Amino acid sequence: MTTYRVFLSDGTSIDIDAPTPNVARDKARDLHPGIRILKVKVLKGA
Repeated sequence: MTTYRVFLSDGTSIDIDAPTPNVARDKARDLHPGIRILKVKVLKGA
């Protein structure tokens, strides 16, 4: 699995292990409902 860093509109970011960026985005939505996702990036060195 790849680790993705998901940036949220409230200024926080969370690291999520997922097979694809879309899955990481879906997991972030489940953890933080109602908060807009700004971007998803691959976390290098993880």
